[in-house]
Amino acid sequence: MALRQVLQQNFRYVTMFIHFLVIVCCGCAFFPVGSVTNYFQSQCILFSEPVLTLTSNISGVIAKLDIAKSSWGSPNLCNICIYVPVVTAIHSIIWCWFYIQMKTINDDLQVLCSLLISTILQVILFVAQIISSFILSLGFVTFCHHITYQFKDKYTCSETQKWTWDIFERKHKYHTFLTVAVVFSWLVTAILLLQTLLSGYLSYKAVDESYSRHPDDKEFYVNPQKMSYSKLSVDDDTGSFRFNVELSHNSMEEQHDKL
Repeated sequence: MALRQVLQQNFRYVTMFIHFLVIVCCGCAFFPVGSVTNYFQSQCILFSEPVLTLTSNISGVIAKLDIAKSSWGSPNLCNICIYVPVVTAIHSIIWCWFYIQMKTINDDLQVLCSLLISTILQVILFVAQIISSFILSLGFVTFCHHITYQFKDKYTCSETQKWTWDIFERKHKYHTFLTVAVVFSWLVTAILLLQTLLSGYLSYKAVDESYSRHPDDKEFYVNPQKMSYSKLSVDDDTGSFRFNVELSHNSMEEQHDKL
């Protein structure tokens, strides 16, 4: 079965489903990071060292955050963790549309080029996504460590989201949001790795299939009244094509009569 036929059948729907899954997972990665950044008044909490003062009352623990004295993470770090999944989601949307239109492609060369382009883009996105996942994971762990260390491990990081923060209008489950972001960020990374391997394998199969259709030596028979056959061979030294044409007896006689 030709590779194009494979792509037009079950593989096309499986790939579209995987891209749709990537879109959903990317949304669960970048949306929580952006929300938490807004909660902290556009400050990046990754690798940050917040300075807190705690007081207690009947309603619970009240956390007063000193934004000026706190050390915040670089905004570029949060931007990476937000925009890399956004770009990955846009990439998946475009390729979903491409695979929907795949049934209209009848040129094997176009299919091969599309697979090669897809493989290259997925490798680039995979590298960017794994960097983003490391930044998000390490930045989140560092933020939690600084909070718990400040109060001598009296509270866990998950408990801090139950406090009443003075910069929040209401309580926000920022720890849960960031945990979800980390999980789905790594899930997107794993799916991109799977897509890269799959696209690379199909690209290899496409190239191998194209070579198998062009053997080194072929004979092409043309009009037997004009020409007996034209023999095509490949020069092993230069890699060039050689045509050996032999005219039939009838063709030679016709040329003699014209003279």
